[in-house]
Amino acid sequence: MTEYNEISVFNGIYLEDSYVLGLEIGLAQTVVRMLFVLNEFHPDYCDPLPGEQYCYSDGRIVFSGYSEVRLRKIDAVPSIDADGEEDFGNIYYLRETGNLFEVAGDWGEMSIKDGNVGVVFN
Repeated sequence: MTEYNEISVFNGIYLEDSYVLGLEIGLAQTVVRMLFVLNEFHPDYCDPLPGEQYCYSDGRIVFSGYSEVRLRKIDAVPSIDADGEEDFGNIYYLRETGNLFEVAGDWGEMSIKDGNVGVVFN
């Protein structure tokens, strides 16, 4: 089993305090829209803004080339923070086991078979 922090596309990203902003599932790709927490090892890292704990950056986790996506326990009700912004919570884990990616968080659970993963910043 390989945890996300051992997958090169996640270098410098801390998923446990990042926020899921949306999930888009399609035939060719599945996109998890994110507000990523970047740590000091990421090339785009900057000091946190006043009043924030982390350096944040909008982006997406993109799964593609898969043969199957399975969803379990999906909670499509977002939380609303003090600024009125909506999110679906954090990611508890993202790991790769053989030919399977497993992702879980406040929003639910998802598995992706025979796919690839990438990270894109807006």
